[in-house]
Formats: sequence, C-alpha cells, structure tokens
Amino acid sequence: MDNLIIKPGYVTQFQCVGPECEDSCCYDWRISFDKKSYKNTIKHPLLATTAKTAFIETKKSTSDWADIRLDAQGSCPFVNEHKLCDIHSKAGEQALSHTCKTYPRIHKVIGGNKYESLYLSCPEVARSVLFNSNAFQFDSNISGIKQPSTPSPTWLEKTHEYSLDLLLNLGGGWQQALLAIGLLIKVSDQVRQNTLPIEELDKRLQQLKLYAQSGALAEQYKNLPYSPLPQTHAFITVHNELCKTHSRGVRARFTSLNQAVAALCNEENSYQIDALNQAWTEHAVPALVNHTELFERYILYSIYHYHFP
Repeated sequence: MDNLIIKPGYVTQFQCVGPECEDSCCYDWRISFDKKSYKNTIKHPLLATTAKTAFIETKKSTSDWADIRLDAQGSCPFVNEHKLCDIHSKAGEQALSHTCKTYPRIHKVIGGNKYESLYLSCPEVARSVLFNSNAFQFDSNISGIKQPSTPSPTWLEKTHEYSLDLLLNLGGGWQQALLAIGLLIKVSDQVRQNTLPIEELDKRLQQLKLYAQSGALAEQYKNLPYSPLPQTHAFITVHNELCKTHSRGVRARFTSLNQAVAALCNEENSYQIDALNQAWTEHAVPALVNHTELFERYILYSIYHYHFP
C-alpha cells in the first residue's frame, strides 16, 4: 500500500504575516540553532557582528547547539527595524535554524503515513483553525516513499477514526460528542489491554449512534451529576500547562490572565470555581453566541493534531 501525506486546509493555506503578527515567534521564547546553522551565521559577513553577542552556546547536540540571547525587550537580535529577520533577508531561507525554518509546522509519521499540522500557539494558525471555513478540508497525496513501516495498532486507528465520526456526525453538540467519545475510550482501553476483542469497538460505535438517535445519550448527559472537584482539577491543570509553564508566559496577555485567575484563589489556596462559572455565564457565553462552532473546531483540531488517542 502506498504511503500518504495528509494535509488539512489550515496547513495548505497558511501564510506567515510577518511584522503584522500580534504575537511574533521572534520574541520571548527559546530559539535554538543547530550546529551547522550556527556556524554559518557567525561566519556570514553581513551577520557576524550581530552574531558575536546573539548566541549562547549550549552544545547539547548537533541539532541543539546554541540558543538565541534575547535582548532587553525579549526580541531576537536578528529582528530589524521593520520587524523582519536579518538572517532571512541577508542570507536566505536556507540559512535559518531548523526552529525558525519550520515553526509553526509539524508532522507525524504514523503507520507510514505523514500527517502534517501546525502549532496553535501561532495566532495566524489559531485564526485559521477557528474561523476559516476551509480549515478542515483534507487533501491526501501519495508520498512516493516505499520503505516498510511499522503499522499503527488497529485499536488506535479505529478509536481515532470513530472519535472523529462521533464529533462530526453524532448531532447534539460537542458536549454530547465528548461524552460519547469518553464511553468509546473505555472500550478502547480494554481492547488495548487485550481484555476485549477488537470487534467490541465497532459494536460500541453503533451503540453510541443508536443512543444518540433515541435521545438516550442526551438524557444521560442531562443527568450527569455535577461535582466541582473534577472541574477545578481540570481547570488548574489546563491553566498551568498553557499559561504558567509557557516560555512566553511573562507576556502581558498571559500575565493579565494569570492575575485574573489568581484573584479567584481564596485564603486556603483553593480556586473559587463558582466564581469562574459565574464569569463564564455572564461574559463568555454572550461573547460566544455567534461562534458556537469554536469548541467543535478546537476539538477537531486536537483529535487530528495529536492523533487522538
């Protein structure tokens, strides 16, 4: 079987907006250089002067040889007055480090197929994923690579495919789709551990579709008991991962968010989840009323990007 290259629309249509970007990747994060790019940069006649103080040699590996020393404003010293990269303009794209040459692009090879994606940390990517009507129009082409590859486990590929099916075709909204995917994962995990045969995944998918058609899934979702502890744990985990531990977490937008969340932390160092829920109802819900598809798009991106599960 021929191996494929799979690309969603948000990959094929992506274009860097350069100096117009509101959160440029040339600022406030770790920019690493491989050994070859580093050596070429420090020897280039038009870049050597800046390069003398622009790098911190780390020599972790040939692919991670040096880091950029950001200036007092958090900017890469090779960014010029026009907010463009001097390495790119004076030495060409081939002179860029692997980091700068590829970000925000990423790919994974699974079962011989290459899945291309983009990091959502790039504002232009986020804009496309969440709002572009063609973001999830997928193209697949034969890669031309004939070398043998380790096949992806059947249980994983079925779970991935069925999760997408439930999200896109179940009806009832993304909340019920997540419930259905959770019920699918319970069976998937048992199949992974060889305590259930693979056919049980097919049966569970059909059961979930029947539950949705009969209204049983909606009723089950409606009757889910509410407990603040799982919500609090999930909120803190996601917040810490995306904000506090991010290399650009000192930026004003992250700092403002952290301060707002910290204000909801009481004397016992516990988050007031009721206050967060109230803020969601009063502010977020009205703001999202005309963008009901945002969560479905984000979940769809996550399932594809991470090749869930």
